[in-house]
Amino acid sequence: MSLKDHKFGIYEISSIGRIYNIKTHKLSKDDPMLDSGGYVRVLLTNDDGNRKGKRIATWQGAAFFDLKLVYGKERNPITIDHINRNRADNYVCCNLRPATKKEQVLNQTRSKYHHGKTVYKTSLDSKTILEKYISINQASDLLKMDVNRIKKFCDSGEEVDGYKLRFMIREDTDDEKWYSSETLYPEYQPSFWVSAGGWIERHNGVFTKGSFSGKYYSFGFSANNDRVYHFVHDVVWEIITGRKIRDGYEISHINDKGRDNRYVNLEEDTHPNNMMNAVKLGNHGSAVKVRQIFHDETPSRIYFSVKQACEMTGTARWSLKEVLKGKKSGAGDCKCGLRYHWEIVTK
Repeated sequence: MSLKDHKFGIYEISSIGRIYNIKTHKLSKDDPMLDSGGYVRVLLTNDDGNRKGKRIATWQGAAFFDLKLVYGKERNPITIDHINRNRADNYVCCNLRPATKKEQVLNQTRSKYHHGKTVYKTSLDSKTILEKYISINQASDLLKMDVNRIKKFCDSGEEVDGYKLRFMIREDTDDEKWYSSETLYPEYQPSFWVSAGGWIERHNGVFTKGSFSGKYYSFGFSANNDRVYHFVHDVVWEIITGRKIRDGYEISHINDKGRDNRYVNLEEDTHPNNMMNAVKLGNHGSAVKVRQIFHDETPSRIYFSVKQACEMTGTARWSLKEVLKGKKSGAGDCKCGLRYHWEIVTK
């Protein structure tokens, strides 16, 4: 579908989220990077020559559902919702739908307790941790104790019915070195601290490793009265090294485990080298595209890796690989009870 009606005349976008530039005859990458929210985000140049960045699903919403593209503080009452809650799954046919904010909230799975100041229930000698609560509210609920009493006992260290309560402290992370954001990020206030182990300590004593977004953890903080989000691995690396990531580079996880944000596991590298590292470790299958074949008239789908296919269809990786080796006829359960067929895409 063309984006011409939305003043991006040189682009066409497909129902699976690929963008084609009709001027340069180039197709967007098949291994797109996810932003800190777990979305695929792309910069396009409009008819006036200005670059605009939006999520792939937003571009698809404009092309396929005629949703208005908005900028700045303007808000669209209807946006694109990912039905299966996988923000990287941008198939128009079966996972994207226009929805109001209220409708999208109903499609979210939320924890009863929000992560806050961690509370530990310990033995009287404080040597053994008996329980861990992710917030004061959770501790209050499960211990049947008023929030103010929880705070009081944590601060005083007094005995409570045969045990003690305390807040989480740096020593609980086993990290010896902590680094302040003040020097590199003076505009981010209140300031915060990061550790070589990938922990973040907020100004109010809350410890976090970030919120899980796609493959990585992200972290939100305040900057000039706005809420800003960054990948935790970027923040940890920049603050500890004392410099910003160079243009054209990104932070790579040496072991390709996106949740492992220990400083020793992070390095500055180019995107191609980052991808090659994943391929060498067997965690990136961009060189092994696979096609999902349905038993009815549903059009087949191409995934850019075995890993992506498994994540988006709920198919066990070992089972899919058995099919590709010719040892099994199908893998992954369709709603009707039959198994999908699979084949390697050679072209």
